[in-house]
Amino acid sequence: MDYVPGGTLSDKMKSVGGYVGSALGMYYAAQMLLAIHGLHRIGILHRDIKPDNILFDSRGNIVLTDFGLSKTFDVNVSGGNSWEEARVRGEDHFPLLWPSKNNPHIVVKEGRGTPKYSAPEVFRFEQYSYGVDIWSWAVTFFEAMTGALPWAYDSERETYFRPLVLDLDGANYEVVLGEAERDFFKEAFKPDPFSRWATVHDIKAHRIWGSLNWDALARGALPPPTFDKDKPKRRLGAFLVL
Repeated sequence: MDYVPGGTLSDKMKSVGGYVGSALGMYYAAQMLLAIHGLHRIGILHRDIKPDNILFDSRGNIVLTDFGLSKTFDVNVSGGNSWEEARVRGEDHFPLLWPSKNNPHIVVKEGRGTPKYSAPEVFRFEQYSYGVDIWSWAVTFFEAMTGALPWAYDSERETYFRPLVLDLDGANYEVVLGEAERDFFKEAFKPDPFSRWATVHDIKAHRIWGSLNWDALARGALPPPTFDKDKPKRRLGAFLVL
């Protein structure tokens, strides 16, 4: 592995008051999504996406690390109709994120990862696929933007045996997310994995990204935005856990 001198996302967040704000948070999240999708396309499920496992190179670009909990699949194995249709469409349409019967890349009853960043189905020992990396990515995205995790919990494992109630507009929030951000996280944190996005194409199509040039970002032609020293100092609260 090459030397990566920029520290972790967790380090960066701590150095600037706990969170990087909206502009940098979205930039880092977009880079993370490209990296995660790159892994998925070659059959690698990371299973431990979190700020501590995201490094920065000398140019400030994202580098994913720590593959100790990863799962590797045979990308050439055949799946059901929707899987093969997605393969033919290629690019951001493949692989499918849902753990459907058409998806041959499914993990069964393996609780791996850091619970507070993991999708509910992981530690309920249900079947899952690439979508659990997207859940962890969304938690990391939320935390980078706001300095808070998106829910309260008494113990890490206990959280996943209770329904998560998302309340982005409630009294617990001191800083109100914009309409696009609220809609994005509502989609990301739906408890049912089959109600979330089916592909990375669907994620990129969300209006939260505005006119982001994904091709330029992938080429390294988009530098990170300037850090906003006047970002809101107040943090969001938490989702209600009932």
